[in-house]
Amino acid sequence: VEAYAPPAPAGVKDWRRRRYGNRAADLRKAWGDPKVTFETADLPDEVERYTTTRGIFFDPAVSRRVPDFFLYFNETVADTLLENAAWVKERLRRGKIVGAFYGYFFCNFPNLSVVHSGHLGFEKVLRSPDVDFIASPYTYDNKQIGGPNNSQTLPEAANLHGKLYFNEVDTETHLQQRQWRWGESLNNPKTWEETKALLVRDFAYSLTKGFGLWWTDLHGGNFHDEKIVSLLADLTRVDHDFLLSDRRPNAEIAVILDQDSFTYTGDGEPLFNALLTAQKQWELAFVGAAWEPHLLTDVTQNRLRDFKLYVFLNTFQVSADQRKAVHA
Repeated sequence: VEAYAPPAPAGVKDWRRRRYGNRAADLRKAWGDPKVTFETADLPDEVERYTTTRGIFFDPAVSRRVPDFFLYFNETVADTLLENAAWVKERLRRGKIVGAFYGYFFCNFPNLSVVHSGHLGFEKVLRSPDVDFIASPYTYDNKQIGGPNNSQTLPEAANLHGKLYFNEVDTETHLQQRQWRWGESLNNPKTWEETKALLVRDFAYSLTKGFGLWWTDLHGGNFHDEKIVSLLADLTRVDHDFLLSDRRPNAEIAVILDQDSFTYTGDGEPLFNALLTAQKQWELAFVGAAWEPHLLTDVTQNRLRDFKLYVFLNTFQVSADQRKAVHA
């Protein structure tokens, strides 16, 4: 870390002092290290970040050293985002909406790491008055014919905090047969009719959810067709006709995720590929009923409405107050 980010050691020292109220005794207790001080505490190396203390977890009763680093890293990314958002707001005299691609909780493959995504400061970003919207492309794994449209972030959680959500639609069309890392496994459209079906599906996801969207020609040439342009014009008119319709959410299933629980798992933990990504794309997307992703911390807030069914995915760390709210 020092080799790639020289400011990190000084920044993490300041962060630790704030987290533990500048009390070395509390730091020693949390880390299970009777000799550590704010000055001698170093950064966990790659081996330590992968070496958990209880199964896939870093047991906080043993040491919070590595989870602390993951928290610091993600909060620093969020703070940088918010610093830039505030700067833009100030320069524009708060006359424009400002947003970011952020909160990618679901999208994780075995070769990627949630704890090093920088996205685990989502709650802080959602609370900021300088961020007006959250955006993300929809997930790439299962976006082909027969697959669903589903966000990489938590759109309804953003809406709950008064933020807009924009779905970036970068669908493959029959005009290009670009190869992804999955090789020939994706059933991408090969005809105009198949392209039309995917574009209508993607639009319907945003229309029925009350989200915004934009179409993105990711590498150029995907939409260079009169039929496609005409279809997008038709869909835009449909959207305009329904702007004043009642789009209040009616989902009765809430899927609950927790950002802090990620920090207690090892770097690159492959469980989340099955628990989150695959669960969302191959199970929840085909359940036949509307569902919404929400944060565990919002369960204790009055703004979260009641649901008939709650599915808790990665909620490994639950406080007493959260547990009480869940049962209530």
